[in-house]
Order: sequence, then structure tokens, then C-alpha cells
Amino acid sequence: MANNQKIVDTIWCPSPFGCIGIVMIEDELTKERRVYIGLGYGVDQQDDAEHIAAHGGLFAPDYARRILAFWRKKEGQHPGSN
Repeated sequence: MANNQKIVDTIWCPSPFGCIGIVMIEDELTKERRVYIGLGYGVDQQDDAEHIAAHGGLFAPDYARRILAFWRKKEGQHPGSN
């Protein structure tokens, strides 16, 4: 993670192999935000978030839309409904 970036939000999900983290960072100069996903060790949340921000995979907005559509399908809702 670059010096001009800060972590603005995180989501954590437990797994048998560690904590899956979704980490949103913001560039303090451009205000551009990016979201990364990765596996943390589950010992220190801040260290895990920084590790994911630096080494995690880019979590594109389309992934979130696809996950939401998946859950709506599971619940019997149509993907475009609220």
C-alpha cells in the first residue's frame, strides 16, 4: 500500500483457512477508491487489512453485483428486484 493511501473500510468473513477480508482504500491525493480481497491471518485486523491492501486481488464492482444477484436467486427474488 502506497504512503498516500489510507484504509477507509473493511468487511471480514471467517473461513477455515483464516479471515477473508475485503478492504477499501482511498488515494488521499486523487480520492480514487479501490477495493481488494484477500486472506488475513486473523491475529491483528489492522495488519491483515494492510496486507490485503498491499497484496490482495482487485475486487471489481461487478463481483459485488454478481454476489448480490446470486443471493437474490437463492432467496427466490429476481436479480433486478429490490
